[in-house]
Amino acid sequence: MKLLIALMLGSASASCPNSCSGHGTCGADDTCTCYQDWVMGDQDGGDCSDRRCPYQVAWTTLPDRSGNIHGYAECAGVGICDRSSGDCECFEGYSGKGCGIQTCANDCSGHGECVYAEDAPFGSVWGDYYTGAESALTGLGVGPVSFAQKPSWDNGKVRMCVCEAGYSGVDCSQRMCPKGNDVLDERLNTVTALAYQQQNITLIAAGPLGDGIVKGSSGYCGNPYPGSSVSTADGCYDDLLNKTFALTFTSKLNQSFTTKPLVIIDDESGSTDVAGATVLASRIESALEELPNYVIDDCEVDCTFTYMNGVNTTEFYPALTCIVEFTGSTVMGPQYLLEVEAEECIDGCTPQLADVVQLKSATRANYTNDLSVAWASSSDYKKFIGSVQGSRDGQGGQKDFFGLGEQGLPDIFSFVKEEQTADYNSYECGRRGKCDYGTGECECFEGYMGDRCQTQTALI
Repeated sequence: MKLLIALMLGSASASCPNSCSGHGTCGADDTCTCYQDWVMGDQDGGDCSDRRCPYQVAWTTLPDRSGNIHGYAECAGVGICDRSSGDCECFEGYSGKGCGIQTCANDCSGHGECVYAEDAPFGSVWGDYYTGAESALTGLGVGPVSFAQKPSWDNGKVRMCVCEAGYSGVDCSQRMCPKGNDVLDERLNTVTALAYQQQNITLIAAGPLGDGIVKGSSGYCGNPYPGSSVSTADGCYDDLLNKTFALTFTSKLNQSFTTKPLVIIDDESGSTDVAGATVLASRIESALEELPNYVIDDCEVDCTFTYMNGVNTTEFYPALTCIVEFTGSTVMGPQYLLEVEAEECIDGCTPQLADVVQLKSATRANYTNDLSVAWASSSDYKKFIGSVQGSRDGQGGQKDFFGLGEQGLPDIFSFVKEEQTADYNSYECGRRGKCDYGTGECECFEGYMGDRCQTQTALI
């Protein structure tokens, strides 16, 4: 009887602390094995009475054996765990589950968007990342872009502000001031006249296959003879004529404005492109100068129908080229590249674009016809555009077409590029005043005036 009582007392004392608080199982040696996300303090076991907080890749920890300082840590190493709730109380500047996300300074002051660093766009407009190289002329401007980032420990963690138009600074709290020409800036060459910036807008017709190769009423379109006239009456420009597009201009305050729809018309006589191109140039000039806030106070536009192929010797693709020259005081110096809006957008769009221009796509057919056929006319060679090499009667084997080598014809697509760099410069407040970042207005130095301090009133 005494032995039985002793055994019963021993059994009663062999239990885990607090019965593992109902959050674990009791095992050997009266030790709790806690359920997932339950601990005691900051350690496993005990009585399983506390919550575990989320673990994240730490912003910084003591290095491990390999020197890594971004191991996993509770609350990412930048917060205190509330054991009663299992939530992290993040330090200032961090947020999210487990404090794994960086906050943006001052929540971007209400004038910007807080984005992950790897998603932040480069610059404000397409012209920011255009390099000037011919290889960069692969399409139209479509706004800012973001670049794919290599996998890193801080992907999905670091964030930054992308400011709305008219604001700048790391927290988007500063108003932007107008930029203008420094009236006292010294030029390296004062002999030649001041040059205005010119931008080249070239639209290349799509053709039936989208490859830019078009067959008109008199055969395949193209103009291999320098100085030959270009006619829009043979159907070569049907993908452009009587169709619409629009232009978007972004100011140095990052404010974007889009013109009304622009229609490319043909000369009523149907014999030459001159009249139609002239009328279009006038329409573009008026549309740009009619943009709000006088963002473009003066410009000159010249348009021509032509053929393009990207080399200096022969021309193959029907195209329209317009040169826009910024001559006004509000657009002195380098401007962002214009962007071409060429996608149909009808319901709820401003401007509404219907029956838009059909432009050459990035996919081009590769014609591999046997070039041993007799060439009936000077234009027959255009049937073989895209072939790298071929033979021709009397040539004895392979022929390098037009001196382009084994790489075949280079391709080119519609583009916008800087045609002429401006002699004028572009500085905040013309470098002759200080910007009031609270109001976005220039406080001009003595002897200067204007919204961008671009006018000298006295010699100081």
